[in-house]
Amino acid sequence: MAEPSDHTFLRDLLVVELGQRFGAGLCGSLFAELGATVIVVETDTPDAGSAKRPYRQSLAAGKRSLAVDPGAGNDVDLLVALIARSDVIIASPDDDPDWPAPVRAAIKGSHAIVADIKAFGDRGPLAGFGYPDALIQALAGSADTSGEPDGAPVLCRAPIIEVASALYVSAGVLAALRVRRLQGASQHVQAPLFDCAVGMLATFLPKHFSGGAVNRIGNHHPGMSPWNTYRTVDGWVLLCAGTDDQWRRVCALIGCPELTDDPRFKTNSDRVKNNAEVDPIIEAWTARLTIDQCVRELNSASISTGPILTIKDLNGEPNLSHRGMVRSLDGAAGRIAVPGTVFRGSIARGRIAGHVPAIDEDRAFVRQLADRPQSGAGPAQSRELQAPLSGVRVLEMGQFTTAPLVGRQLGALGADVVKLEPSNGEPSRHMPPHRNGQGYFFSLSNSEKRVMCLDLREPGRDRLLEELIAKADILVENTKPGTLPRHGFTPERILQINPRIVYCDISGFGSDTPSAGLGAMDTTIQGLSGVMDMTRSNGIPYKTGISIADLHAGQFALVAVLAALECRDRTGRGQYLDLAMLDAAAWATRSEWNLIDNARSYSVIKCADGYVVVGGDAGAESDLTRQALVDEFRAKGREAAPVLSVAETLAHAQATQSRVVTDGQSPSGEIWPLVACPIQLSLTPAQVSRAPGKLNGDADSVLRDWAVTWRPGVSTAA
Repeated sequence: MAEPSDHTFLRDLLVVELGQRFGAGLCGSLFAELGATVIVVETDTPDAGSAKRPYRQSLAAGKRSLAVDPGAGNDVDLLVALIARSDVIIASPDDDPDWPAPVRAAIKGSHAIVADIKAFGDRGPLAGFGYPDALIQALAGSADTSGEPDGAPVLCRAPIIEVASALYVSAGVLAALRVRRLQGASQHVQAPLFDCAVGMLATFLPKHFSGGAVNRIGNHHPGMSPWNTYRTVDGWVLLCAGTDDQWRRVCALIGCPELTDDPRFKTNSDRVKNNAEVDPIIEAWTARLTIDQCVRELNSASISTGPILTIKDLNGEPNLSHRGMVRSLDGAAGRIAVPGTVFRGSIARGRIAGHVPAIDEDRAFVRQLADRPQSGAGPAQSRELQAPLSGVRVLEMGQFTTAPLVGRQLGALGADVVKLEPSNGEPSRHMPPHRNGQGYFFSLSNSEKRVMCLDLREPGRDRLLEELIAKADILVENTKPGTLPRHGFTPERILQINPRIVYCDISGFGSDTPSAGLGAMDTTIQGLSGVMDMTRSNGIPYKTGISIADLHAGQFALVAVLAALECRDRTGRGQYLDLAMLDAAAWATRSEWNLIDNARSYSVIKCADGYVVVGGDAGAESDLTRQALVDEFRAKGREAAPVLSVAETLAHAQATQSRVVTDGQSPSGEIWPLVACPIQLSLTPAQVSRAPGKLNGDADSVLRDWAVTWRPGVSTAA
């Protein structure tokens, strides 16, 4: 596609970043990238900014700075005037200073969208506690899914849960802005870190829901095999084969085609059960080759693969370099590394930070803003507010995690989402464990959607897709790169069919990179983005147990789609979004790009009944129970939390009272456990209540409701 014209997704949007959590800073950075004017409010109070202060230069890049002394009347008056004229206020109430009464009153009385970055939200016994990211990883089951089965849980040094919360809050704000624009009502938005983290356990929840015990699995995958790091002549290589067809290709590549008929390895379920026999067979082949040779051979067979890079190596990664994802700016203490933009559209592109403001550099600019008319929501157009995406039609051609995540969250926000599957079903539909022939993971990943088959290999289905595209507002897909163009559906043609459609194409590396066209799995992207470098135990890199690269890519895509929808409603033009998993994963590692001397560190301690995470350095073992050890550290003023298993997390009062897991009913009446949408809107809440049905089960209702004229053998589409 042609380069976009020089404009961003959002315009004339004023965001005031009051929050002191790291996630609040990330949320502000996302809106600055999308084109908003973001004022970061900085204070000198002793307890303010403790979480994001070490990262001040990176997080302030691309924003305007206003320093406020909460005890100075003139500063308070200026902040109150700024809040009154803002469109969005980003706060983190469980970590912010005690603002003076006029500031609190201004926030409460504002017509702005108020976005809160909180650890636990407003419900449950831990509501109001400002736990940091590492303790959320411990409490929400994330840490217990990372590392070897017989080893200690492994924390990721990157604030992966803060990133998720910032992305979901940003998506919620965009949805709330749509409600305000169309229905005249402002509201509060939040996506608590704990809720986000529990929802991100999706690859482990099926085993729990089906009665199994969830254990750490190292660098394996809970439902796919072969999937691991393998030794080579000069290091380690990742190999991630997610389907039976990919297993057949691996067998042919390593010279063992007979293994495809071996009953130990016939299905993913069989291979996962026999990982101890699969891995030596693979490593007997990789151990004879270099990393580069392995990657070249596996890529030639379209098997997801890659090396494990350190943070310092990111700038030399060819795909990241091509897209300018690692950049440098002059800061107060010298050159600093900052990310490029993940948001790449055909008519809009994310704004890349070009300046790091000095503290209070923009006071005069803020004074000018204070003179502009106040923001106002206006009268509501109806007594009963509609869902944020009411009337929005979405087509999803998704598999596994990324595009399905976008589809289910759009559905929870009120869109009419239609999932298009091949004739044999989306691959995850068949992933074990099953119930009545349908996988738990498929049900979790595809709530709030209708399902129908559309296989472009079958005659006439291109006509059906053309008619559906013509009627859709959004198309999101993560099919194998080149699939749609091979059938004639290039981005240009899709926009020709429907100039107002927002088309989001999620791929591993992006459409214009050296690796464009190659498949990618979560683990390979974790290895290439530095995530595995930051998830080490005894020097060994591990993937995070939760599929963090898939999840962050889906969350970025959700934000991109909603921002492009706002852009469309302003300009009348849809666009093509080129979203790369590697860009998203690298952006999420930004906290480690610059050497931070006073950043928080955490230790994992083995104790009598499990493990505990504690702030700072600590011994390796204790004879105390988890709770006794946590109490002891807290009595000394140190942060600490027990490492909970997935089962313990779901049974915790915080999870049950926050209702992070709910029940949904399929069209046939089956009840399935589902994950609630982490985006919480005070006036137009997200809804999760519908489990997906049988293959092609909703085809008739979709064709009827979308007024599609195509029928098998009777196509009347143009």
